[in-house]
Amino acid sequence: MKYISEEKLKTVSKSIWSFLLAGMLLLVGFAVAGEHFYSSLADMAGNSVQVNQANAETVFSDPSQYSSITLTDDIDMSGITLEGKPNSSSNFTGVLEGNGFSISNLSFEGVDGSNNFGLIPAANGATIQNLRISGSVSFNFSQTDNSIVNVGLLLGRARGTTISNCEIDVDGVQLDFAYNSANVGLLAGNVESCQFYDIVTKSDLTLSLSTDTQYNVGGLVGAFSSSEIRRVLFFGEITINSSASEQSFDSVFAGGLLGFAQGDSQIRDNGVSATLTSEFATRGGLVGQISSNSSVATNNLNYCYWVDASLSAVGSNGEQYLQTQTLTSTLGLSYSFLSNKENFDPTSAGFDFDLVFGTANTEIVLQRFQKFTFSFDEALNDYIERAVFVVGAEEEQGPLTDIAYDTPVGIRLYLNSQLGSGVSVENLVDFLDLRKITVNNVVVDLDNYQISSDSLNNCFDISFAANGLSTGSYHFGISAKSYQCEFVAARDGDILPGGVTISGASVESLTQTLSVESEQTSISAEPTGYYVFDHWNLYYFDENETWVEQSGWENEDLGVVSTLARLPIRFGVAPFDQVFRLEAVFSSENGVSVDFANFDDERIASVYVQGNLYSSQPITILRTLTNASLVITMQEGYEFDSQAFVSSLRTLYNQNVSVDEIVSHSQNTQGQNVYNLTIDIARICENGASESINFSLPTIVQDDGSGDGLLWLWITLPCVLVVAGVATFLIIYLRKRNQARSNVKKREKEINYKDFYM
Repeated sequence: MKYISEEKLKTVSKSIWSFLLAGMLLLVGFAVAGEHFYSSLADMAGNSVQVNQANAETVFSDPSQYSSITLTDDIDMSGITLEGKPNSSSNFTGVLEGNGFSISNLSFEGVDGSNNFGLIPAANGATIQNLRISGSVSFNFSQTDNSIVNVGLLLGRARGTTISNCEIDVDGVQLDFAYNSANVGLLAGNVESCQFYDIVTKSDLTLSLSTDTQYNVGGLVGAFSSSEIRRVLFFGEITINSSASEQSFDSVFAGGLLGFAQGDSQIRDNGVSATLTSEFATRGGLVGQISSNSSVATNNLNYCYWVDASLSAVGSNGEQYLQTQTLTSTLGLSYSFLSNKENFDPTSAGFDFDLVFGTANTEIVLQRFQKFTFSFDEALNDYIERAVFVVGAEEEQGPLTDIAYDTPVGIRLYLNSQLGSGVSVENLVDFLDLRKITVNNVVVDLDNYQISSDSLNNCFDISFAANGLSTGSYHFGISAKSYQCEFVAARDGDILPGGVTISGASVESLTQTLSVESEQTSISAEPTGYYVFDHWNLYYFDENETWVEQSGWENEDLGVVSTLARLPIRFGVAPFDQVFRLEAVFSSENGVSVDFANFDDERIASVYVQGNLYSSQPITILRTLTNASLVITMQEGYEFDSQAFVSSLRTLYNQNVSVDEIVSHSQNTQGQNVYNLTIDIARICENGASESINFSLPTIVQDDGSGDGLLWLWITLPCVLVVAGVATFLIIYLRKRNQARSNVKKREKEINYKDFYM
């Protein structure tokens, strides 16, 4: 038996301990590495992101790093350029949930080595759903030198991926290819083992080619291998042209749905409303080319329709696909055609239009893009306590999304029970109306909505069916309900004793519209003439459409007292909680009648009392007037005896007054004398007049001296004539006598002369 030396034993012991220590360290290392590895896997599996405008560029610059991408709002990609990815890049393998939101205005650019272009450049085993692509789209391939590129707005290249309930509605896509071969579709470029369900694409697609390389162009997908496409519609135009006039193009294939198809593909229940224009491309209403060595089974291409009757279903290698009843061109994809289930596959869930699609503004849309939000005018904050959506019997907060067509949707508005003034109205909903409703800033037809009110819960319910016309952001306005109430003044014969004003404005029409907002309004009774306001009468309009007078309707706490000339109106609060009529009653107890004892229309042309023409009947005026106006116009040749009138007025006044204080005199254009008198009616009434005052109107014949002058003339004229006659006679007599004397003397002289010479 051999013995181990002590020294050697120590050496072996050290080796064993070293081995054990190394093993322990190795185990710890594996444990740490494993924890880190599984932690990394866990992080990758839970790497979800919610996308909004702020982080959209980061997310879609490399979507493969996320396990799920969820949109929380519409996103505008203007100013953001997404680069194409090479085939070697990572695939997106998660879920892209659009929640019915839109991504708009996409821009793509090629870089060296890039093959795949799309919002998701490459996907494997992914799910993309409930997403819209809209707005403008641009592509730039100038920096890529790859021989084949895969181009789609949603997907560049995909395998084992499901796309459902997606919509492409863009302004149009223009692609210019200089050197590349390409698989181009508005939805996806190149797919294998993928499924496409419930999709609408609306856009024009234009390609400009320079070289004769392979191009597969489809309204939905460029190259389609062993995949399924059902309930998909395409509306638009596909145009393929070339600037190289001498270049021949033998490898360009275009179809309304697919550019190229192969393998065990299912193409059923689809429709194409498109024109395909090209001088050189091989075109098919549905598929540009089906692979000759791996053709799609005949029954797998079925129940599909296209509108261009000049095209067959398949452009190349499609001879076996005869134009049958379920695979043929049609005049158009109208609602009546698409909703007719007999046109589609009866053996599967198939194309039930009303479960998948709808119409909005005459265009076909997908159902599950229904989104509902609401807002209100700021002024309604005083009225609305809260608002909720109602789906079925459940109330839901916040926006609604993912609502199928024809699902009953409601918006419930709970109202406050107190107005801004603090007045409490338990059933405020009875006094309000929903006025115009806008959806997406467009006024909608209220006939398409069921609007009801619930007084017990003090709320409005607005109900409608979810569809392409009802989806969107709702904006409500509420106005006070209009009530045709009347304000009238009690009449006294043919005299209107007073009027009514509302908030200081005269009521032109006695029928006015009041509302709950008129809690800020007041109504006033304004007496005219000698009338004074006495009280209000209140009437309610009953079920027999007649006015019934109410009694005991006052509410002094609210200032509603029938004897107040200015009455506050708080509509919606008793007594003004229904259609009503207010009648202002006026009294004539403050009037006094004025009459004239000796009115003579031969001497007096007219008399006006307070602007009212006297016509032999008493005129009633306010007994408290201190400066009543009396205007007297005399007939020509007569004067008003102011002295006599003022003398009698001194008795009525019981005090001395002068003519100048009372009377002013003038003449009008006809030369008539006009007298303006200012009478203190109140003083006369204080001195004994109770119900009437009787004035005397003394007159005199006008005296201007013209009568006395004429009498003097008739007396003087005969005297003058007599004196003139006597004077004339004396002059003639004296002249004759003097002439006779002269003749006698002349004869005497003649005689004497003869005697002297004889």
